[in-house]
Amino acid sequence: MEMKSAFARLSLIFNSTTASYKFFWYISLLDLNRIGDKHRYTVWDVGLEMVINSWHPVLFHSLSFGKQDSLPMAVSQISRMFSLKADINKEELRQWMHNNSGNLELRKVIDFLPKNVPYRFLRPWIDTANDSEVVRRSHEYENGCPYSIMFENDRMYIVINDSWIQFLRDNYLEQRQYAISRLASFLERRNPGIGDIEKMLTEYDTPIITDVPERKSNNNNHGYKNSEQTAFIAAEQTSSEYHVGKVLSQETTEPSPCPFCHLSDKTEVIFESQDCIAFFDAYPVSKGHTLIIPKRHVASFFDLGEHEMELMNEAIRYVKATLDMMYHPDGYNIGVNVGQAAGQSIFHCHIHVIPRYKGDMDNPKGGVRGVIPNKQQY
Repeated sequence: MEMKSAFARLSLIFNSTTASYKFFWYISLLDLNRIGDKHRYTVWDVGLEMVINSWHPVLFHSLSFGKQDSLPMAVSQISRMFSLKADINKEELRQWMHNNSGNLELRKVIDFLPKNVPYRFLRPWIDTANDSEVVRRSHEYENGCPYSIMFENDRMYIVINDSWIQFLRDNYLEQRQYAISRLASFLERRNPGIGDIEKMLTEYDTPIITDVPERKSNNNNHGYKNSEQTAFIAAEQTSSEYHVGKVLSQETTEPSPCPFCHLSDKTEVIFESQDCIAFFDAYPVSKGHTLIIPKRHVASFFDLGEHEMELMNEAIRYVKATLDMMYHPDGYNIGVNVGQAAGQSIFHCHIHVIPRYKGDMDNPKGGVRGVIPNKQQY
């Protein structure tokens, strides 16, 4: 499988997430992959980092993770068992954990945490609920999955796919920040009225690695990355499959099939939620030109319900995060055509997100005023 497609499946990792495990699992894998040349980790290694990364949000900020989540209980139990303070420095905590890795009581608590998440995390690449099948198919790195699961002397190991190692390192900061942002959104729903949760998740962080490589850009392609290193897709997925090639909505009064209600199999989706979907424009005006549409068929932006407008605006934020990582544009035009007089040709509401690059036109001043060319300059 082309790695671009394999990387794109990262958009599905937080699908229907009801607990914090996947968030902390991925954040911890990212952290571990940035350290040294080791690419094989025990479940203990990852579980230990999960405890470290959740320590201060649980104990210092007392955030609720939800009733189904045992991670806060494990963190609190370790703190009580070993009299560790809530505000302990993160590196001190990491050192203490490693120094006490032989403690059977500590191992019992941590080994229990990631019991299922190594299998569930791979679901976007290996679509089965059978754990034995996940293990078997991960050995072949089915669909370019990010790691395989191995067992040796009754211990579970995670072995990072060679094709992912550099991608994870090159995109470490962006991916970690994105995972933190998604985790913050997850926790906000469980902690109403508490602000700045994202800061609470990171304020005790100390950089694991400071030599994050500078991105190289090619002056001839506006700094676009190689397609084999496509971005971590910032997507709020609610279904395990895209709706490409399927009917998105039956609520259409169009005399002929709406092309946005019946997306082509060739449509390259970069974001999907329960109510909207984003994909690359088939006739882009710039690299990364993306359309965001509601799944419900409505003719114009002003026909959207209030909640739909909120979801569409949220989708713009996720699409921008994706395009920032993929193409590093210098700016954006965001626009909607409403009505034939405004240039609308497909009467299914759609928002254009158009990345802009220095030098893509002689004088960009005026931006969207250019829809009436002789009015752009002022």
